[in-house]
Amino acid sequence: MVHEQMELILENVFFYWKGSKAPKGLSPLPPDIDNETAIVNRIVQWSEPAVFFHLFEKNRMIVFEENFNPSSPHLFIVRGELSRELHLYEVPFMKKNLRSRGVFVIAVPQTRSIYVWTGSKITNELNEVVKEASLGVTVRNYVDSWKNFEILEMKENEEDDLFVEDSSEYWHVKEVCNFSPKLFFLNTIIGEFAAIEVEYPLRSKDCVAAFPFLQSYLSISDDQPGYFLLDNNHEIWLITCDLKPSETLRELEALASQFARSYTEEKEKMLSVSIPLKFVKLDSVPIEFTNIFPHWN
Repeated sequence: MVHEQMELILENVFFYWKGSKAPKGLSPLPPDIDNETAIVNRIVQWSEPAVFFHLFEKNRMIVFEENFNPSSPHLFIVRGELSRELHLYEVPFMKKNLRSRGVFVIAVPQTRSIYVWTGSKITNELNEVVKEASLGVTVRNYVDSWKNFEILEMKENEEDDLFVEDSSEYWHVKEVCNFSPKLFFLNTIIGEFAAIEVEYPLRSKDCVAAFPFLQSYLSISDDQPGYFLLDNNHEIWLITCDLKPSETLRELEALASQFARSYTEEKEKMLSVSIPLKFVKLDSVPIEFTNIFPHWN
C-alpha cells in the first residue's frame, strides 16, 4: 500500500470591495499586497458573494450613504436570506423605496426611535431570521448618538407618519409571494438564440429570495443587444430598450417574443392559472416592475 503525503497549502484571499458610488475604473491595491502573487477577489456593493459576509461573524455589515448626517432620518434595506449573510445598505429616505416583500430598518433621530419595518409579503422564514438578528440593535450601535434610541416594530401601511411630506409611493403587493424571481438574458451573441439564466450570488436552494436581481443587471446596448425575460411568478416581463434598427435586431425581437410566449404558456400549464406577459422598455417602467428590484434609481 502506498501512502502519498499531501501538503496543505494555506493562502490568503483578499476581497477588494468597492461601494456603488466609488469612482469607476480599476483601483490599485494597497502597497503591502503583492500584485503578482496575491489572490484578489474584486467585488462591488450589492453583488457580493455569500462567503464575503461570513467574514463578519456576528457583526453585520452596514453601508451608509455618502455625506452621512446622524441628525437626519435614514432608511436601510435588509439584504440576504440566511442569518450569517444578512447585511444592510442605506437607500434614500423616501417612501417609494419601501418594498412589500422587504425588511427595512428606519432611524428617526427626531423621535429618538429606530423602527424595524416589515412588508406584508415577507416569508415566515425571513421574518424569523430577522427577529433573531436584532437588526435594530445593530443599527443603533453603529452611531454613537443613536445608542439610546428606542427600538420599535412597524408593519406595512403604518409608515405614513414617517414620510409626512413625501408623496411618493411603493407597490403594495397583493399576490402570495413564496417564490424567487428568475431572470434570463435573451441574445444571439454566439450566432444562435440563447436564453441564459442570470445567477444570484447569495442564492440558497432552501430559501426564497425576494430581490435576487439589480437594476444594473439589465444591461442592454447597441454593442450588446438583447432582451431580458423576468419571471415574477404571477406575471412575466419582456424587457428591452430603444436600439438602432437592424436586421439582426428584428430577428432577435421575433425570437425573444416567441420564447417569452412559449415560456408563459408553459408556466400557465404548470400553475393552472392565466399569467400575463408584459412588455416594458427601460426608459419607461411602471412601479410594479421597479418594485421587483431592491432599489431603483
